[in-house]
Amino acid sequence: MEKSKLVKCLKLAENELPNACGTYQGLFGNDLQFFDPSQFTFIQKKAYTARAEIKVNIRKGPAKIMSVIAFVSGDGTGDTSLYSAQELIVPEEYQFRIKPERVFPRSKKEVVMEAFFPLFSIRGNDVCENAICLEELSTTKEGNRFGINLLGWLGQIPDVYGRTLLLKTKADPQVGLTKGYRRNGDKFGDPHAIHYPTKSVNPDTLQVVGFLGLNKDDQYIMEILDGIAVIPK
Repeated sequence: MEKSKLVKCLKLAENELPNACGTYQGLFGNDLQFFDPSQFTFIQKKAYTARAEIKVNIRKGPAKIMSVIAFVSGDGTGDTSLYSAQELIVPEEYQFRIKPERVFPRSKKEVVMEAFFPLFSIRGNDVCENAICLEELSTTKEGNRFGINLLGWLGQIPDVYGRTLLLKTKADPQVGLTKGYRRNGDKFGDPHAIHYPTKSVNPDTLQVVGFLGLNKDDQYIMEILDGIAVIPK
């Protein structure tokens, strides 16, 4: 995305964040309260574009900071903290000359559960509320190395997302998990990287997503999320 267009989209995103807070406030009532969203800051050392923060009060738990990430096409949250390039088998569609680590899954041991909030997408001057389409990538052991694979889609699948953008509509608000437990008790999402795919998803769109890490002190809200959150598939 051109720098001038990106700056314009980020300004629009800052104006939209309070509305997104209100949407999810309505979903959770007093269990989660969202307030005081910050401005976006460009992130030079990471493989994604910009970051903001939203303060979160949790009923029966400590206050938190939600990380709000603005993704442009090709962005990813991966890094080399867990895997080096030599330890990974990277499929062709995930190979990048600049910042190849964007798709390298990283450890999420610091949290018990991580929730993601599809806030909105911006295409031109249009805001599609609650609509995002990102990949969650993880690894499987393949001999002496680890292969990067698609764990699942976050938000809408590409075809549905494309129609949402085309029709300039909004999606239903829903919260998902990027790390947690499946209904059968299996753990998932550690390690992982979040990626905006360059080919299967519209490339001229800014996607804005909130991530909230939870730990043992957040048992009350984790139990609520266990019952309502969408799991990547």
